[in-house]
Amino acid sequence: MTVDDLRARITNLDHEIVLQQQLLQKLKKDRCFAKRELNAVLDPVACLPLELSSEIFLQCLDPVPQVGAHCTPMLFLNVCHAWSDIALSTPLLWASIGIFFPRAPNFQTLLRLWLRRANDYPLSISLTGLFDYAVVSDIWEHSAQITHLDICLDDSDRDEDEDSDQEYYPEYELWHPEATGPELLPSLKTLTIRAGAGECRSLSLSSAHLHRLLNLSPNLIECVFRDVISVGDAQELLLLPSLRRLEFKQSSECPYLEDGFLKSLSLPGLQVLSASFSALHDWEILEFLERSSPPLREFCLGRLMKLATLEKCLQLLPDLSHFEIRWRDLSEVQELLLMLSNSYSLISRIHTFVVDVDTFRIIDKDFSAALWRDLSALLTTRRTHLHQFHIIFPLPLSYSHMLPIPPDTHRVFKELVATGTDVRFTSPRTGWIYSWD
Repeated sequence: MTVDDLRARITNLDHEIVLQQQLLQKLKKDRCFAKRELNAVLDPVACLPLELSSEIFLQCLDPVPQVGAHCTPMLFLNVCHAWSDIALSTPLLWASIGIFFPRAPNFQTLLRLWLRRANDYPLSISLTGLFDYAVVSDIWEHSAQITHLDICLDDSDRDEDEDSDQEYYPEYELWHPEATGPELLPSLKTLTIRAGAGECRSLSLSSAHLHRLLNLSPNLIECVFRDVISVGDAQELLLLPSLRRLEFKQSSECPYLEDGFLKSLSLPGLQVLSASFSALHDWEILEFLERSSPPLREFCLGRLMKLATLEKCLQLLPDLSHFEIRWRDLSEVQELLLMLSNSYSLISRIHTFVVDVDTFRIIDKDFSAALWRDLSALLTTRRTHLHQFHIIFPLPLSYSHMLPIPPDTHRVFKELVATGTDVRFTSPRTGWIYSWD
């Protein structure tokens, strides 16, 4: 063969190779489609009614579903046409949205697609990190659909050279100062605002922002603040008749919690209140209860109060069944026990009584014996009503200066346990639990 013939043959072979490669790609594509169709035929999920297959998909979601190309709802779209149809026909699959900041620049496009697929269904939103206000503004556009809102403000990305020995309570904004924020949150039922695991361990939010957020949530039922310090003057009185649960929680790294925001609230439907009350005077706590007249069933008090004021507070709570108090020292508990023992009508309705003792101080033998005696008298007076009595100690009793539980008192406690009353002395920090054997 001549040189020209060989070159022509090579050209023809190259052309044939291209054709065969195109055919191979087409065959691979056809095989992929056929496999997806086979999966759809054999897949038991695809044979189920939409209601059942949708519920199966929903059970596969993470506790806090994130928005992303590799997250569960998007993965369903890549299995087969049947699964894709199910996923796109299940708005609830897209209605739980977890966002961890910072995000890539094109994230807003995906978020908007996610929100469109949720249609008009109620939204559960979780925001973690330092806000990207452009992204948050897209969330606020759907504020009327939001039923659950969890905000975790984290400072993990702050400058590590910053002096960590100083108290660091960064102040955050819930929306950009130049933006209007949400217009109204009429469907919001639960709200949680908490500090993240960054260096700050606590965060500051302006009272004005908190006041506005609550004011936009007339149907709010449950509200929890964790390691949140409200700053600024209290706003005008805000009435929230639907709120049933309000909790101010704190971590061990954040010993002081600001709950003075209560001074600007009236909560006539409140059933559960847990707070340190570190920012309120005794008379302000009493004033809040008088102003709200709530049907409180669970009351967790995080600090010592004057017993006379505490007694007035309890008298305002005829529906109270769970009373928990965090006392600074065990030596201060005896007066409380005496007050409760001398007011049977006041304490008789309480079914659960928890005393959380922060520290041990030196307790002499006479006081120790009197404490056990008064505690025994209180429990036997109420033995037909009390379901649970729990003292949380910082350390096991053997580490304190207290006398061991006297035999007669031990016998009383053991009888209560035998009749079904849950009497517990524990130290969760050490895992210690007092044994009645």
